[in-house]
Amino acid sequence: MASGRASPPPLESAVTISKTLRFMTSASNTRTVSSFDVINAIGMAVTIVNSKMTAIAQSCKIRKLEFWLNPSSGVETLEVHWLADADHSTGGTALTNSEISMGTARPGHMVCRPPVGSHASFWQNTVHAGTSIDLFRIVASDAYVLDLTCTWVLRDGNDGFTTTQTNVTIAAAPNLGEIYYPALDGSSDAIQPVGRSTTT
Repeated sequence: MASGRASPPPLESAVTISKTLRFMTSASNTRTVSSFDVINAIGMAVTIVNSKMTAIAQSCKIRKLEFWLNPSSGVETLEVHWLADADHSTGGTALTNSEISMGTARPGHMVCRPPVGSHASFWQNTVHAGTSIDLFRIVASDAYVLDLTCTWVLRDGNDGFTTTQTNVTIAAAPNLGEIYYPALDGSSDAIQPVGRSTTT
């Protein structure tokens, strides 16, 4: 007598990916990163050459951020402000992580995760209230490398979960359907992807 299930078991049909994406800056900056920024930085497909791209992910969740400050002879500082609604914490900031770099002998290094109640602690998608949500703010006195670890769900056809960027310029002449990776801070273009083709 054959053994096994009488019928196929439930199976998650969504294609879900977890990966660490690396970014870097070349100077000090203060940047706020939104839900749309993260979803777009995961990857965007060219839909109109040198004009429009569409996100390949429909939703995402940030797992952790890891920073390395630029080695410097002076003292450099780094702060990550996890943003939240006012009813979760005073002033809309759930938690602030900080690190100090004490010269070249001890370059700054910090690992942080979204705190409970912060915007980034929840799954983000591209249709929440029809607007992007600010997730965290980075305040750095020098350049840094950032590893963003997140999980995302790929789009499935015309699912209604999408963001687009318009008036995009790509250095290489792109073809429709090619994937490019915008900066993590959106149009500010300060937090650039490392090792992936990007926009300008």
